[in-house]
Amino acid sequence: MGVAALIDALRPHGSADYRVRRDANDNSALFKADATWCAQQATGGVRLTAWNFPGQYLRHYNAELWLATPGGASAYDSPAMFTEDTTWSVDAPWAP
Repeated sequence: MGVAALIDALRPHGSADYRVRRDANDNSALFKADATWCAQQATGGVRLTAWNFPGQYLRHYNAELWLATPGGASAYDSPAMFTEDTTWSVDAPWAP
């Protein structure tokens, strides 16, 4: 599921800060890679893994979005509720 074609997209900011932010499309290859999320089937929904960061997942943690690594060193990588926080429910659209 790629979202790189959108004008704005959610993308992680790597190195020291893996918080996911909304950025404007600068048409760069890095933007397109960062803004591409791949859906993986999970119990109760899907998990979104980052194209540019394989094995890391979009996680809701402490009312923020993070690119999280299972068992990683940061607080947002905590194993507590990891699966629940990285599984997203798929519902019908609000409008056709």
